Amino acid sequence: MMYIIVLIRILLGLGIFLFGMYFMNDAIKRMALRRVKRMFARVSENVLANIFLGFLITVFSGSSSGVIIMIISFIDAGIIDLGQAAAIIMGSNIGTTVTANVLAFNVFDFTIYFIPIGVLGYILGRNIMIRRLSQFIISIGLLFYGINYMSHSLIPLKKNLDFVRILRDIGGKPLEGLLLGVLLVAVIQSSTAGIAMLQSFARAGLISTMGAAPMVFGQNISTCFDTLVAAIMTRDKKAKGAAYFHLLFNVFGTIIFMLLLKPLVNLSIILSGEDPAEQIAMVHTLFNVGTTLILLPFFKYIVVSLQL
Repeated sequence: MMYIIVLIRILLGLGIFLFGMYFMNDAIKRMALRRVKRMFARVSENVLANIFLGFLITVFSGSSSGVIIMIISFIDAGIIDLGQAAAIIMGSNIGTTVTANVLAFNVFDFTIYFIPIGVLGYILGRNIMIRRLSQFIISIGLLFYGINYMSHSLIPLKKNLDFVRILRDIGGKPLEGLLLGVLLVAVIQSSTAGIAMLQSFARAGLISTMGAAPMVFGQNISTCFDTLVAAIMTRDKKAKGAAYFHLLFNVFGTIIFMLLLKPLVNLSIILSGEDPAEQIAMVHTLFNVGTTLILLPFFKYIVVSLQL
């Protein structure tokens, strides 16, 4: 009976979190879609500029998959080329770590007030931009409420020795953790929500950073499936190349950091302190920044090979 209650509460918290993400994405799309198109069209061929552009757009949209699918549609429409797209994808992968880092902070007591403030602004706001901004504020409150609700829902499981033993076993088997990460995001369709769940488990003392790290890698790989489907549906060779680059980025990063798992986790602990949620966010950040830095010297050769 306890498992059923905990599961229902986890799903409820996850639902609130996902709704907050959807609400945020909708607000940003309505406020900035045309501007985003102009930015893509005007940006130079400079790789670093495109990485920064991908980073910015993902930070404000909160969804790397959504940004990359949009990039694929822009390639199909001839707005950007494969080189630009690949650089934007690297920036987008880095940008998606910002949400995890923000959620790692214990600011629930403050952000819970965002919901009533946003609702009030949405109801009273006469200007469309004020209403969209209010919608954005509500979504921030929902995101933090969802992750806090999940964290508190997991606390009873700390007393269940069998459940704790299962998670510890996974923590000692990186390949199983990797596969679990892939499956988790395949089910919930959001790597950000997947990271948030891991942070909730870590805060409840149910999983270590060493156990969570391979799951983070698996979740990054799982985000590629949506973009692969989107690229296949366009039937455009360059669009498929962008999706393949996204997959290559995450698979390559996973291979490298699975081999360097212990040093990566130790560095994450040094950089982020004692909070396990912040450590998991740092693992996510180092994975994406590190993979970008490793691939950057070979960027042009990779893009050329994807066009063959």
